[in-house]
Amino acid sequence: MRIVVYILFFSVLVFGCNANDDSCNLQPNLNVDKTQRSLDVIAIDKYLSDNGLFAHTDETGIRYAITDQGSGAESSLCNEVTFTYTARLMSTSEVFLEIDAPQTEELRNLITGLQIGIPKINSSGNIIIYIPSVYGYGSLGTQGVPPNENLIYEVDVIEID
Repeated sequence: MRIVVYILFFSVLVFGCNANDDSCNLQPNLNVDKTQRSLDVIAIDKYLSDNGLFAHTDETGIRYAITDQGSGAESSLCNEVTFTYTARLMSTSEVFLEIDAPQTEELRNLITGLQIGIPKINSSGNIIIYIPSVYGYGSLGTQGVPPNENLIYEVDVIEID
């Protein structure tokens, strides 16, 4: 029995952890409250209309405006992304978080709305992402963000590794 366990462990170690494997099959978690998502999308579309703003529509419900596509690397959830951003509450336009110094994070560790939006541009690109609450901080909210608050992120992607 021990031999089988050792063989299994060794097999996973050797074959399961291929450092040269560039494939990434991770996807954002889209399993959200569909009713809340619908309410969020209605509110985002109203905000865009009321303010005379144009944004592309993603099938997930996020809206986005690419201000500069960028010309560098593309990203997936398996990449580290170096970026700056300003995050606002949609209901008040109040800035709740602003990162001026470049920050590097694995894309998979960011809120779902950023996981969906950031891969739409390349490194050196800029995007404004209108994020439904279900892809942000949801029904719980977080410090500075009330529950079910839609968000606006202005993101500058500096580098993708």
